[in-house]
Amino acid sequence: MTLADLPRLYAAARAEASAGKPVVEDVPPDTCRYCGKHLHLWPGTRISGHARCIVPLSFQRAVYELWRGDPSVTMKSIAQACDVSSNVVYRWRANVEKHGRAA
Repeated sequence: MTLADLPRLYAAARAEASAGKPVVEDVPPDTCRYCGKHLHLWPGTRISGHARCIVPLSFQRAVYELWRGDPSVTMKSIAQACDVSSNVVYRWRANVEKHGRAA
């Protein structure tokens, strides 16, 4: 995986995460559409769930390994490539560290 691959891989990961979730048009406010738990969505946010829920852990691990393995790749550059906030990338990193780097 390279930084140039991220937009395409991120879109595929989002589709994979959404595939197993029921399509619900009227998700209650402040609810993650992926896990159904409480979520405070800030005005202007571009994601529809918790950072850890919007993509599979396998994608989060791949991003983590890209970040750790290439000193020129920053969390900011990853966020820009995926069109998410730096906080989302930080949450992915924390989730990988919580669950372990190994698949």
